[in-house]
Amino acid sequence: MTKLDNYQSTYRLLAFIIFCSIFSAFASYRLHLESFIDLYSAGLEEIINGVGRAPDQYRYLPYLFLDQIRDILTVIIGEDIGWKWPLITFEATFLALGLSSLVSYSPKQLDYRIIVITTALIYPFIMFDGVRSIASFVFFMSCFLLLISKSNFFAGRRALFYSVLVAFSFTRADVAILVGLVASHHMHYRIPEKLVVATIPTLTQILLMQYIFPSAEYFSKVLMFKDNVSAIYIVGNPVTYLILGAIIAYWRKFSDFLATVNKHHRFPLILCIGYIATIFVVGRVNEYRLFLPFLPIFYSIWPVESNSRFLGR
Repeated sequence: MTKLDNYQSTYRLLAFIIFCSIFSAFASYRLHLESFIDLYSAGLEEIINGVGRAPDQYRYLPYLFLDQIRDILTVIIGEDIGWKWPLITFEATFLALGLSSLVSYSPKQLDYRIIVITTALIYPFIMFDGVRSIASFVFFMSCFLLLISKSNFFAGRRALFYSVLVAFSFTRADVAILVGLVASHHMHYRIPEKLVVATIPTLTQILLMQYIFPSAEYFSKVLMFKDNVSAIYIVGNPVTYLILGAIIAYWRKFSDFLATVNKHHRFPLILCIGYIATIFVVGRVNEYRLFLPFLPIFYSIWPVESNSRFLGR
């Protein structure tokens, strides 16, 4: 393949990712936000102005980016355009960046088109029972942090890793701990440094709760264990049945993958199980967007050879 062919292939891939991301963001808006955009917009304004309720107030960074996108579009168009197009632009942008990062470190044996299309199709539907536009930003941060851990071409990789981890901590601290520890596993950090990785998001969350937004109040119960045990919410989400159907259809591959991961990458598996248990207590397991970071983690430990060796060391 010539250099020109390589450039053309790269441009086609980027165009493919961009259009799939636009589709996914647009579909998410039409499915979930179009009917109550005014109410949703009022909540966005509160968060951006620093008077929103917890826990969204503690995930401040992506909302700042969203506000900047709205300002840029307002300048370009010459009038206040509301929140519809800023939301679609925000989600499409960070979905595209996340997918580009994901494809960059995914095993070459996998068809990148399947990765992109599957993610683009899944994304709008995981927003049932808990739509949050910042999920695209969390997805991007997860993919990018894992890209740093899987690639050696970044200059000053350790400094970049910690810079992204701090930014991630102002986005979603619990996911920052999960993905940060998985990334530190790929980078072969020892236990003391892994403790540092886990401490950074924790301290950031305390800073946000106690000092930056001390008056923010939770709009939902802090402990959701009783709701999750009742299974009322998870049964009422249509995505539950899609997941169950996929597990039944691909049970052998699913069980083999878990067995292989348990053998070769037990640490990330334990982290994911711990994350699920945490969501079961303090979140709602039917909000499937909370598990979107599992996708980049999944591809970061995908076995690529018949002898069950994994990417990395």
